[in-house]
Amino acid sequence: MERIHLTLHFLGHLPVDTVAALQVDLAPVIRKHRRIRLEAKGVGAFPSIGRAQVLWAGIAGADLPQLTRLQADLSPLLRQAGVVIEDRFHPHLTFARVRRPIRGTSRTLVTEWHARWRDTSFGELDVDDVALMRSQLGAGPARYTTVAKFSLQ
Repeated sequence: MERIHLTLHFLGHLPVDTVAALQVDLAPVIRKHRRIRLEAKGVGAFPSIGRAQVLWAGIAGADLPQLTRLQADLSPLLRQAGVVIEDRFHPHLTFARVRRPIRGTSRTLVTEWHARWRDTSFGELDVDDVALMRSQLGAGPARYTTVAKFSLQ
């Protein structure tokens, strides 16, 4: 569970002083937003089930528009810091990355997994804060470290 996450923005490589400044600047933007209740629902893969590189559970619920507003409100500040902002936001919980193309029986298993769980509700999630995370890729799974945490109202 510790590697499952919902990414609002991917910041890429930033200088340490930029990250420090962001910590100060992010706090008031995030504080304007109230806590969010979301639903984990359905599963899928990016870029597609047949060419899966990331496996995910979808995000739904009445507070989904609020999550989208939070993500959008962070964009201008991050752009000013030099972060390239993606035009699309597909809220999801990432829970696995696929390192090699899926073939043969593995591809069949992923297809069956998707067919079985694609519309299933996995329950609700209370989102009380936003974390600025550092991810380190290397041999083995990614390592995540919390740089700063910001409470929602």
